Amino acid sequence: MSEMQGNAKTVKQAVKTWQRTRVQNLLRHKSGRYYARTFSGGKEIWKSLKTSDLKVADAKLADFKRDHRATAATTKAVGRGKMTFADALAVHMQKLQGDVEAKRTKPSTVHYWKQ
Repeated sequence: MSEMQGNAKTVKQAVKTWQRTRVQNLLRHKSGRYYARTFSGGKEIWKSLKTSDLKVADAKLADFKRDHRATAATTKAVGRGKMTFADALAVHMQKLQGDVEAKRTKPSTVHYWKQ
């Protein structure tokens, strides 16, 4: 019996932190939350979609991609030096929205600034 116990080694299976999904740029954390992962300017950009439901995550991913592409387009205009007032306003508003999402600025403050 002692030989059997010596030969039977317990093999721990590594738990993967991230699981791929059938949707491109959508990853599932081992906690069950979904995250968007995109690349911009050679850097990875991660964003929590704050949901555990695949259908909701897919819809939020589409919104995130749309917003990210708009940000990238205005950033390119800034880099070229051909910025219009509308481009400058869009960059400023996106920065404000990012500050709200990062909880650096209160939504009521941004609402006041927009008036």
